[in-house]
Amino acid sequence: MAKDLHTSAQPWMLDTVPLIVVILIGAHVVALISHSEAASAEDKNSLNNKVPEP
Repeated sequence: MAKDLHTSAQPWMLDTVPLIVVILIGAHVVALISHSEAASAEDKNSLNNKVPEP
């Protein structure tokens, strides 16, 4: 009886590792997208400021 309890239980850490990996990948994708949007908005603003008004 005691053997059945110990052999069927998996460490909870092994179950959460794939979830943590997916969350980290998602966070990096969101950071890359927001950084590229901010950089493109900054480039547009800098181009608008450099154009002389007639």
